[in-house]
Formats: sequence, C-alpha cells, structure tokens
Amino acid sequence: MNEILTPQQLAERWSMSVGTLQNWRVKGKGPSYIKLGEGRATKVLYRLDDIVEFENQTIINSYREASCKN
Repeated sequence: MNEILTPQQLAERWSMSVGTLQNWRVKGKGPSYIKLGEGRATKVLYRLDDIVEFENQTIINSYREASCKN
C-alpha cells in the first residue's frame, strides 16, 4: 500500500509552508495530489510515490565537464 501524506506532512518534509503547497496546486505545479470532497470539506492528500517521482524529476546535477578543466 502506498503511503499517504497530508499537506502539513509534505511541507515539513520539504521545509516549506503549507501555503506554498497550496499556491503550487492553484498554479498546477508540484507533485500530483488527491482531492477529496468540495468546498471547505475538501481534503488534499499526496501519495508518497508521486512525491518521490516529483523529487527525482527536480534533481539538478551540478558538475563541470572534463573538457572545461584547464
């Protein structure tokens, strides 16, 4: 079974605010999420697999190519 995280848990994992995650959802950014209910009763959840996939897609490798070395 896939682990589920709340926005609060994901915000803690990434050291960011829940508000930032909410803004990302409005803008269509960030990992996929599950939305249950409507209006004030809406519950947002994130699957750990989707979070890890998003993290892997955002990895930036910084390196200097051997040809750049003098």
